Parts: sequence; C-alpha cells; structure tokens
Amino acid sequence: MGAVDRWVESDGVRLAVREEGNRAGPTILLVHGYPDSAALWDPVVRHLRHRFRIVRYDVRGAGRSGRPAEQDGYRLDRLAADLAAVAREVSPGRPVHLVGHDWGSVQGWEAVTSSAHAPLFASFTSISGPNLDLGARWLRAEWSGGNRIRVAGQALLSSYVWFTHVPVLSDLACQLLNSCRAWLLRRKGIATSPTPGRDAVNGLGLYRANILARLREPRPRRCTVPVLLVVLTRDLVVRPWVFDDLGEWCPAVRRREVRAGHWAPHSHPGVLARLITDFVEYGAANRPAS
Repeated sequence: MGAVDRWVESDGVRLAVREEGNRAGPTILLVHGYPDSAALWDPVVRHLRHRFRIVRYDVRGAGRSGRPAEQDGYRLDRLAADLAAVAREVSPGRPVHLVGHDWGSVQGWEAVTSSAHAPLFASFTSISGPNLDLGARWLRAEWSGGNRIRVAGQALLSSYVWFTHVPVLSDLACQLLNSCRAWLLRRKGIATSPTPGRDAVNGLGLYRANILARLREPRPRRCTVPVLLVVLTRDLVVRPWVFDDLGEWCPAVRRREVRAGHWAPHSHPGVLARLITDFVEYGAANRPAS
C-alpha cells in the first residue's frame, strides 16, 4: 500500500502521522529521537513494509508536527500521551509493536511502564535510548557502590546534556550543527526533516524538561511488556553498562548487541529490520502477567 498521511490531535498539538506497508500484517509504530524526524526511519521501513503495516510520526516540535507553547509540553508524560494517542488512533482495540530510537526509546519506556498505556503495546524494541528513571538509579547505585570512575566516565560522555541547559548559546549551536548535519545527510541521499534547525531548537525542551527532574527524583516502575533491547556497542554516548540491571525491572527482556554507532537506523537498517522482524513474529509471543 502507498503511504497515507493523517493528523492526530494530542494535548492541543497536531501530530503528523504516516501509514504505509502491508495492511494485513502486524502494526509496527516507529518513534524517532533527537534531532531527527520520522524520516530517520526511511532505510528501515524499506526492509519492513512488505511484511508489516508501518506507522510513524513526527514527535511534537519536529518535522510537520506542531509544538507545545511551553517547555513543560516536552515532559515525558506528555510525550507518552502522544504516543498512546497515535496507537489508539491507528490501531483501535489491538496493541501495536513499538520501536523507539534515542529519545523515541526514552519516551517509549515512559509509555510501556505506565499502567494506563502499557496495554496498547504488544512489544517494545528499544534502540539506544535508556529508561531515564533506571538510568538515574544506576548512577546513584554505581556512585554509592564506589564505582565513581565509571560514573565520571559516563558523565563526561554525557556532558553535552548539561550544555543543552545553557540559554541562547545552546539554541544557536544546536541549530547550526543540525542544519549542517541535515545538509550532509541529504548529500548522501538520506531524507531529513524539512526544518532541521527549528527542530533542533525545539527539541532542547526534551532535555530541559526531563533530565534534571529525573536525576533528582527517579521513579522506576516495572515493565510488563516484552522488550527487545538493542545495544549499539559503538554508541559513544549511551554505553552498554547503563542497561546492566534492566532485567530486575523488566522480566521479559531480550538483549541483542549490534556493532554500530548511535545512528544505526542509517548505517545498519537491514540488521535492525531483521531484529525487529524476528522479535515481532517470534520473540514477543509470551507476555508476562501484569
């Protein structure tokens, strides 16, 4: 089937949603991260659309979607509500298979650990995006356990996060960097958002509305949705050890490592598509009791 575009309203924000692929197949909902748009998934979709019904959308503040009026509009609970609104709209009465990358995975964790939203998802594939509550808990446990060198190393790798809280300077820098990145990707024939500079500035709200709040007061919750954790071993920011204690909170988790960097949807689309396909068709059959 050809692509069909629609709008979904959530919390006063219009979300640009695209549906394509095999209508008779299971529904896979793809959620992108920062500073991307739904175009991030183009290479992966080419491997999946003959077998699955594919739905993806520009998250609030990105691509063709609207943006919230205030920074609080980027809180994880609002993002998870968007995700749930799209899932209900495109697949009423039947759970979808959720796949998230980067901040798309972060908000995915928020959705699948919410008692209100979890029934909407048959499975969750997390790619290079941690559960912020468990990440904050991991940092505290490592620090109190004496592994302060590891904590310091992770803090150094994540130092850009603190830069996102610097007014004006971070806006200008991110706008310039993402515009340059989009230009380079387009020269390689890779689709990007039509407004990369604007998206980069809007998306800073993700960091400003969530990071410090979760570090100060993490609230880890049990996940009852089957999870495929895709760990990108060459990701320089999200290191593999951040996920080491995930099984304590997520009993139905499978971990797969891929020798790839952060933007694996561009560099290894076939590998990701195979992992997603295997998990959706064979690995997510047995859902644990809530």
